This record gives sequence, structure tokens and C-alpha cells, in this order.
Amino acid sequence: MDSLSSLCSVLIPKRTTSVVCSVCGRLLATCQCLNKRDQGLGWEDQSLSYRYLDFCFDGEPLHEIEAEPEDDLNPYCEKRHQHSEFIPVNEFSLDHLPADLRDPRVYVWLRNCAPLVVRLIKSGIKATGRACVMPSEIKKTMPCDDIHCPYRPLYGNVHNTYGGIGIITNKHVIRDNSDSARTRVDFCYNEENDALLWSELGYVVHVTNKKMDYSVFSCYVHSQDVISFVYTLDSFRNYKWQQIPEKIRMASKQYAIIISHPHGAPKKISIGKVVESEIKDKGSRESQNVAFLNEIFNILEKQGNTGLQRFQAYLNTPLCQDIPISYKITWYTTATCMGSSGAPVYMGNTVTEHGLEINQAHTHRGRDRSKNLNICFT
Repeated sequence: MDSLSSLCSVLIPKRTTSVVCSVCGRLLATCQCLNKRDQGLGWEDQSLSYRYLDFCFDGEPLHEIEAEPEDDLNPYCEKRHQHSEFIPVNEFSLDHLPADLRDPRVYVWLRNCAPLVVRLIKSGIKATGRACVMPSEIKKTMPCDDIHCPYRPLYGNVHNTYGGIGIITNKHVIRDNSDSARTRVDFCYNEENDALLWSELGYVVHVTNKKMDYSVFSCYVHSQDVISFVYTLDSFRNYKWQQIPEKIRMASKQYAIIISHPHGAPKKISIGKVVESEIKDKGSRESQNVAFLNEIFNILEKQGNTGLQRFQAYLNTPLCQDIPISYKITWYTTATCMGSSGAPVYMGNTVTEHGLEINQAHTHRGRDRSKNLNICFT
């Protein structure tokens, strides 16, 4: 009996007839999605259309989402006229920046944002996400439960994976734990046959919001160097944003810069103009709810990681999911294609964290056909 079989015999109850989850293909002992189904905790219909969201806002047109079942830049894509606007990340230079942003400090900042963007693949559907530090998972380990793990020759049949990384994308890409467990996360996919490509599997969803169409799920990795890589870049890009002159930072609000994997292809950068923004549900009740949530966040943020975990748990409660809040839709001309869902959109919108101004990335959602423009919620 090999080491993996020994692990299964220890971890999996004798009554279990199969050691592998029929949904996500991972070991039953650590599977989150099947356990959820067996307990009757809101198992969702699997027949989601990846072309359109299964909901829309009152009075709003249904937006076309951009999760992609194809590969490479599809020559039959209805957006093929924009394909020339995608700049391969390894070829991106200072000259590609608009004139009023053409500063070496902007270039360095953007080059430090790009490596955090990842390709997501789930059952042939391709999308984009971005890696972030997940403090609540740092220093946590779990046995690798991928029965097809490509790293077994390197680390042995039984080995650990390490927590500390979160992946941000759309809700229509990752809806629940079964989605995240079946999703492959490709780091550093910058060109075909990239020697730096490192692939991992997602784990569980930590934050999700149907109305705002975003999800954050954890990703356990085989090398702690990947965690250090994400942590260093996340800190360094925030530091580099501080070095950009205020005049240029203000000018960046005119532009929408997107880093994505269109059609699941190697990473691309595209730059366009912000066209308009509109606040929805801006009544007094919605505004009060936003102020209330901001106040809770500010209080809990001062408690460090424990406080932030409590805030995340609060956001995931059914009560909080149904709270009416105001939100803003922003439209832009930046090139995107199928596969760009979940990509970060940088529009010079800043937040202050721990006393530092940070250029907040928003999450690309898709295209508004009524305006023939791309959109995200901000």
C-alpha cells in the first residue's frame, strides 16, 4: 500500500465507499462541497449559464458576462476588432502608457500589480482573478487532497499545502465551495510554455456577494515561496503608488487599466477611458446602511486580523446579504473579451488602509450591451 492509500485509510471513515468526491474530484476527507450537500446546506443548481448572469437589478439591462469556454484569442470573437489593443504583459513598456501617465513610477507600480493577476480554469471555463494576502489563513497547513497532484514527484505522495493566499474574482465565476474546489489557479501565465507557470487548486469561499458580483476564495499552495511572492508584491505595489506624484494619480482617474487573460490566453494589459459612473439605490436608507457598514469596518479593522475575520463573517450572513445599499456602476472603453471576467480594473479610485492611500482595484464584470461599453461595480 503506497503512502497516499495509507493516508486515505486513516482519514476516511470505514463506511465511506469512495475516497474521492464525485463533484470536485478531491479527497472526501477534506472536501467542502460534498459535505455541504450531504448536510443539506443550500446546494445550488449546477446548470448556471456562463454567458449570462441568472439575475439582474431592478430596471437594469442584463449584462453579458465574460467567463470563457474557448482558448487563445478567438478569431471569431465579436470583439476581435479590439484584439490589437491587448498588450502582452512581457512586452508592456513605458511608451504604452497614455501621455499624462507616462512616468517611470506609474510603470513600476503597474509592473508590480501584473504578477498578482491569475488565470482561473474550471471545467473548461476560463476567467481571471487576482491574488491577495489572506491573513486569517497564514501559517495554516493542510494535507494535499488532489489525487492528481502534479507535485507528487517533487514533494512525495503525502505532503502539505500552505494557506495565506486569497483569490478575488466574480460571483458568476465562483459561486460556492464546489466551484472553488474545482478551480485551477494559474500563477505567472505570461506567455505560452512559460517556465514560471505555477498551478494550484482553490479551496473554500470566504466572502461572496451576489448583488455586487464578487467572491473571494482561499488557495492553498505547495510552496511557501508563492505566499512570500504574493505578500511582497502586494506590499511593494502599495508602496510604489505612494511615490507617484499627486497630479498623475489624479489624472489616472480618467483611465481604466485592466490586466486579464482574454480567452484564457497569456496575460495582457489593456488601457481605455472611463466614460461615466452612476450611483444606484441612492436613497437615504441605502446611504445610511453604507455608512453603518463603514463604521463597523473601521471599528473592527482596529482589532487586526481577528476583527477583519469577524467583519467577513458578518458580510456572509443572510441578513447582511439582503441589506439594501447604494452602489455605483462605472462604464469604460477598455478592451476586454471572454475570459476577462474577474480581472482587476484600476481607475485611480483610492482607499486608505492603515494610514496609507492605496489604488483600489475593482473587479471587471462584463459588457453592457445597451451602451456597448464594459462595466464594473465600484
